[in-house]
Order: sequence, then structure tokens, then C-alpha cells
Amino acid sequence: MSSDNEAFNTLISITNPGISMTSKAFEWYVSNPEKLRKYAGKHVAIVDDKVAGVGDSAKEAYDTAKKKFPKKSPLLAYIPTGETLIL
Repeated sequence: MSSDNEAFNTLISITNPGISMTSKAFEWYVSNPEKLRKYAGKHVAIVDDKVAGVGDSAKEAYDTAKKKFPKKSPLLAYIPTGETLIL
């Protein structure tokens, strides 16, 4: 795996403590980097196996996802650009 893919697959933040590293949303997140590339530089909110919200801030992505899925707890992540250095 290239370092670009490794960086792309790195989860930047999970802001909901109800989301576990084995949740369906997290599994989808780490398994679908090609589907997430179009969101580079944005925050996404993932519910189950779909991107339910996108925004310039985590709050914006979260709010959009909660409007669509009010009873679900979305997984929030920042999708880095190819130039992002993750240490």
C-alpha cells in the first residue's frame, strides 16, 4: 500500500463516543477510500454504509446527517487531501 493510501485511510477523528472501531460505519470508512476521494479536504458524516453529510466543518456534516437519520449516530471523519501530512 502506498503512503498516500495509508494517509488517506487514516481516521482523523471520531467525535461520537458511541461509535466503535468495529461499527458498520467505521468498517465502510476504512474499506472504501476510492469512494471517499471526492470528499478530499472536507468533513464527512457516515451512517452505516453511506456518506450522509459533507461539509467544511464537522458540525456541518453532522447536522446534515442528523437531519437525514435523526435516530442514528454518525461517524465523523476528515478526508485529507493528497498533500496532507499525517504524523
